[in-house]
Amino acid sequence: GSLARASAGGLAGRLRIGVIPTIAPYLLPELIRAMGQAHPDVEVHVRETMTEKLLDELGSGTIDTAILALPIDDPGLVEVPLFDEALMGGASAPFFVIVLRSSEYACRHELVARIGRI
Repeated sequence: GSLARASAGGLAGRLRIGVIPTIAPYLLPELIRAMGQAHPDVEVHVRETMTEKLLDELGSGTIDTAILALPIDDPGLVEVPLFDEALMGGASAPFFVIVLRSSEYACRHELVARIGRI
């Protein structure tokens, strides 16, 4: 994706986000609204599918970032904690924003962290 190049008014371009179906209906409306307000020149594209497919698409460059459950133990990825979902019995399930370490986004920690805060 050609995101998030800096422009006079902030970030601009396309951001392709992959997300797992279990979290998409709860997270996406607020994420898209907040991204639109914070970065009106960023065009957000969403891909909803399963973790393995999202990891493949992240690796091939089909998507720019993914929102997944559980950490992915891969030195080629940068993980930013998003939130913990409370489960029955007091346990929690962590969710992460993930980008390829070699991508243009990995060096833009402020962008990845911003996605994680929205």
